[in-house]
Amino acid sequence: MLSRMKREKESFSDVILRMLTERRSRSLS
Repeated sequence: MLSRMKREKESFSDVILRMLTERRSRSLS
């Protein structure tokens, strides 16, 4: 169960990073 929470937390931060990069690239365009 603990490992599952850790995995979800990692994927969540991954999604946030993806959103930030997408916004940044859109801003550059």
